[in-house]
Amino acid sequence: SAYVSLIDGIEAGGDTPDKLDSYLRERFQLENDAAMKPSFLATQRTGAVSRMVELGLLAREKSGLHVTYVVTHPGKCFRSQIP
Repeated sequence: SAYVSLIDGIEAGGDTPDKLDSYLRERFQLENDAAMKPSFLATQRTGAVSRMVELGLLAREKSGLHVTYVVTHPGKCFRSQIP
């Protein structure tokens, strides 16, 4: 479910860390969740994205200090198999 959420978020325009965190907060209704600190969400996102990059489902495009996430072809195939 985490992988699907990240792919959906990136494809919906959340292709940077901050945009993806915003997408996840909205998708999982975390806007007013005091237990879900921004740093905790960022840590979870970073770990999942790193694993997905290792698996070839996502790629990171870097420009200086800025990073943009891209769903790869295998990532799109993976997503298409999950309802």
